[in-house]
Amino acid sequence: MVAAASLASRNAAGDDDDEDTETSDDEPLGPDAGDLSFLSRWVNPAYLDPANVSLLREKMEQDSSVQLREFLKPEIARCIRVATRREDAHDQLGNGNVPSHGAGVHRGWRAVGPTHKQKVMVFGGDDDDSGATKLLNDLNQRADADSLSKKTRNKGKAAETDWPAFWQAQHGQTAGGLLQLVSEDLFRSEQFARLLTSLTGLRPTAHACNVRRFRPGLDYTVAHHGILTTDPRLDATFCVVDDEGDLNASAWDFGEVGGFECYIAADEDGDVATDEVYNANAEEDVDELLSVSASFNTLSLVHRDEGLMRFVKYVSHLAPSSRWDIAAQYTVEGVADSDEDEDDEEDEEEADGL
Repeated sequence: MVAAASLASRNAAGDDDDEDTETSDDEPLGPDAGDLSFLSRWVNPAYLDPANVSLLREKMEQDSSVQLREFLKPEIARCIRVATRREDAHDQLGNGNVPSHGAGVHRGWRAVGPTHKQKVMVFGGDDDDSGATKLLNDLNQRADADSLSKKTRNKGKAAETDWPAFWQAQHGQTAGGLLQLVSEDLFRSEQFARLLTSLTGLRPTAHACNVRRFRPGLDYTVAHHGILTTDPRLDATFCVVDDEGDLNASAWDFGEVGGFECYIAADEDGDVATDEVYNANAEEDVDELLSVSASFNTLSLVHRDEGLMRFVKYVSHLAPSSRWDIAAQYTVEGVADSDEDEDDEEDEEEADGL
């Protein structure tokens, strides 16, 4: 179990990126009807059901972590699965293949270091800078058409947009472009921030978000004192791996091929030996608080406490696929704390008016 409140600052791909502010003082603390209409384009309806949201929030408040499997709608997840499998096959990665160090460095992906802290691929847009942008524009146009259809449906002038058909048409898109679309249109949205508040009881105030790829036989991140932080953070990590079939699923579930995300406590000096983190034989010497196995179409939410660090275990060349993910990290405040601050401000204003 992860202890209660704050997460370490951004490790891995985007630790140096500036955070984007997300909220205003009068922003609602949960999704409204308009938010749900937007979120329903992306999210499995089970995670928008108030009864399920309440149960997940209880678990989050008790354990400080929760995993939401089958998070994206099936038509979107299938499209992403096709793209990731195609690119792993093209780059000859996984299933025992010995990788070349330049594998996958193309179509908007770049390798990020330094190697004593991390080795991971980060997506920065297609080479021609058009793929993800065009897809986002197409999606927004389709959303506008959907909105128009709802206004005219009673007059029989338009039908509601066929979202499954739209995603079926995207099967030629790159894996990076598709994940970047999910990152930009969903994870960076105010609607998603309000959904996170409902699921966790934490109100996001700013965020950083990166699309990453951990190649089999090459990539990892390492826990180190530079990623510690003192302010509350929420990790929201959406993971994609090929875990179809019993053998593939067990390889990821039991950590046999690495790729899992591990949360550990720093020692009194705020440090941890990187060789112990990287060396599988030394895991018992590390104060492990939580280990999150890699699985397909799963969103992991973790509320990190002060003095905690995390790393993604080196992905073995025997892994069935790359580990692809969207690593979003949010600065947060407790809803109760936010409400108390607002009450204090109101009291001060009333006092000033006397």
